[in-house]
Amino acid sequence: MSQETKHSRVDKDLSQKIQAIIDKGVNMTVLEKNILALSFYSPQLAKKLLEINTNTKFDVLISQDKLDINLVEKQSKKKLFENPIKETEQKITEFEKDYERYRALFFYGLGNGIFYRTILLNQTHEKIFVFEPEIEIIYIVLNLIDFSFELKNERFVILQSDVMGSEHYWRICQHPTVFLHSKLYNLNVFNEFYDSYEEDMLKINDNLINSIRLSLIHKGNDVNDTLLGIAHHTSNIKNMVENYSFLNLCKTRAKKTKFGIIVSTGPSLVKQLPILKKVAPYASLFCIDASYPILKKHKIKPDYVFSLERVAPTAKFYKDKASEFDENILFVVSSLVHPETVANLKDRKTCFAMRPIIYELGFKDKFHGYIGAGNSAAHLAFETASMLKCEKIVLIGQDLAFGNDGKSHAKGHIYNENEIDPNRAALLEVEAYGGQGMVATTPVWKTFKDIFEITIPTVKNAYGIITYNATEGGARIGGAIEIPFAKIAQEILKEPKKRLPKLKFDSQKIQDLCLKRAKSHIKEILVYGKKLQARIEKLFLRVAKEIEKDKALIANNKADKINYDKLQKLANAVDKIKDEIGTQKFADTFLSTCNHFLVTEDLELAKISLRPSNTQKEKQDKLFEWVSVHGYWLFGLAGHIDAHMNTIKNNATWCDDFKDY
Repeated sequence: MSQETKHSRVDKDLSQKIQAIIDKGVNMTVLEKNILALSFYSPQLAKKLLEINTNTKFDVLISQDKLDINLVEKQSKKKLFENPIKETEQKITEFEKDYERYRALFFYGLGNGIFYRTILLNQTHEKIFVFEPEIEIIYIVLNLIDFSFELKNERFVILQSDVMGSEHYWRICQHPTVFLHSKLYNLNVFNEFYDSYEEDMLKINDNLINSIRLSLIHKGNDVNDTLLGIAHHTSNIKNMVENYSFLNLCKTRAKKTKFGIIVSTGPSLVKQLPILKKVAPYASLFCIDASYPILKKHKIKPDYVFSLERVAPTAKFYKDKASEFDENILFVVSSLVHPETVANLKDRKTCFAMRPIIYELGFKDKFHGYIGAGNSAAHLAFETASMLKCEKIVLIGQDLAFGNDGKSHAKGHIYNENEIDPNRAALLEVEAYGGQGMVATTPVWKTFKDIFEITIPTVKNAYGIITYNATEGGARIGGAIEIPFAKIAQEILKEPKKRLPKLKFDSQKIQDLCLKRAKSHIKEILVYGKKLQARIEKLFLRVAKEIEKDKALIANNKADKINYDKLQKLANAVDKIKDEIGTQKFADTFLSTCNHFLVTEDLELAKISLRPSNTQKEKQDKLFEWVSVHGYWLFGLAGHIDAHMNTIKNNATWCDDFKDY
């Protein structure tokens, strides 16, 4: 039976069992109510719980006091608690003292559930994630305590590491509440009982920290890089409109080939070229820009070539003039690529695809499409193969690690095989292809690998696409089936020769409409930005004046003269600005440039907001610091909006409408 068939059978069996629970209505047991609620976010865990008939590994000790619940491991006689009531009460008191105002919390160990039932009464805790290694402990607790309301709302989330992949950790860390508190992340161990699960605990902690890191990268970590992308996208709008549409590509060529081969530039690529040449007529070849000169040299014609980078060196891959070899190759590039890249591609068939990042999403373009959520051209190629509904995607040259000889790239790479020197790089070690020991990689390659490990299961679940890693070298990529290229080639050669339909340009009417909408959106940005910037600057001056006066009072031992009512009014005015930047209008216009600044500041401001404010003095000190810090916040926000507007005005050279803004 295939993996897909097994998965379908499991889904069907679980659905039938869940429906049987639903049919019970008010007659559901506590366990059934909990499992039904839990099944919404973790069907795998729900299935495991439904397969348990009774507890066999742990004994449950319950006294007349319903809070006196203890668990004892039968074989080792190891107890969860020595004194359940006393230890739980002490833990609640100590925990809430330090974490009372935390909105997102992570724990290792479910315990007897009483602690969580209690802290859930604090509505400040918006998200509580609990990792429990023992399925039987989850079974016991969900038999005893009704968490169904919190489980269904995903305010209380029970998890097991063995049913979680990289994409699950990624989704957790993408949640706004979790992300806002990412700098305050800590995996709290429930008690000493769980010390023996150290390996699992460390694995979960590493996965969460890595996903937080990826989330921060995904949000953008360099405003200059963001502004460069805005400049290039704005400059390239007319080129995008006048070339092939990515959405038309997907509509025209979806499901035209069963196999898609992603050709990257790792050290292992060259050994795969003879096989690639044989299978090229039978599969779609998705080639990253750095591999294009290598394939051209070996007379292997790709169907698509991809560029994602906004930097000038990418243009070098297309420095040679277009030739007969380039006929019918579609060069798919991000709309934020460098002008030199655009110039070098002038005589080639080109498709500009917008990336799903904030500035470009604001244009709400219905004709060209958004793709390229990953960080590399290989990710863009993989996403395109998925959008074209290739049933099987094969990776080659995707080493994401140094070769055994220390080479960073394939022979023939335009920047040579030693583009990255392992002796000068910040090296990491990851599991090797085939599980054969460890290999050296870089933080950037590790990030690329992590993104693949999120994307591969995502497209499998969404479209049933199977990914094979036929690189036969480099790093192991989780979620991809490792297979020799020669073996998968035998399957590819059984396919009919590919026949890809010709692409058409959008009509002149659609092109004109797209340009009109782009102009309208840019005008909206500039008009709105001018008004918002003036409003923010006015409030900044008020805050700066008041804080300067209050600091003088403090310096002269007259802190009692501070007008805290006025500070509160300023704090309320800041809140109104924050309400504005939380709107969709701000997101569509300025969030792309302001996002990194806002995220960084919000992560720091979260520390102030979590400080206790039980006494009058604590409240006053907290208010003063809150308003004071927001002086810089307002100044920085106004500056980022100004930089954003100037970047757009200076690069919308295809239109004269914006000179006066």
